[in-house]
Amino acid sequence: MKELNRNKMIDYAYKYALIPNDKYAYLGSKSTGGNDCSNFISQIIHFAGAPMRYISPYWYYKSDRDYSVSWSTAHSLFWLLRENLEYLHQGPKGVIINDDSIEIGDLVFFQHKNGHVFHSAIITSFTTRREPLITQHSIDAINKKINPEYFLLNIYFMRIYI
Repeated sequence: MKELNRNKMIDYAYKYALIPNDKYAYLGSKSTGGNDCSNFISQIIHFAGAPMRYISPYWYYKSDRDYSVSWSTAHSLFWLLRENLEYLHQGPKGVIINDDSIEIGDLVFFQHKNGHVFHSAIITSFTTRREPLITQHSIDAINKKINPEYFLLNIYFMRIYI
């Protein structure tokens, strides 16, 4: 397995965090936030070198009306990355890592206690105390601290490979 290009991941995140890439539909609501986090993370993964996958397990974006569920929703993206690793499918693979080994360019997924993964983001910086800062859509932000309430939930840090 080969690690994705972290510099490309970060460059894309910073460039399109606040002004979305117009080559992709914005799947969320700009007024209330929500629903575009995994579309943004999938764009980052693809830009950094992961090819789209048009056969099962699907991970692709063709148009604003034709994209896979795993491209656009946090829960499906999380499990696609894990399944691709477990079964050695082509496409992006996600390795869960400990919080003490996270680096810029790693992803973070947030999961409710009922098992539903509801949000994804990318780590783009750290505080002086080495707390991760995330860049995301839903609500669009650059180098934002993780919501303290999320620490009561399950948090998964993930390194992406192809």
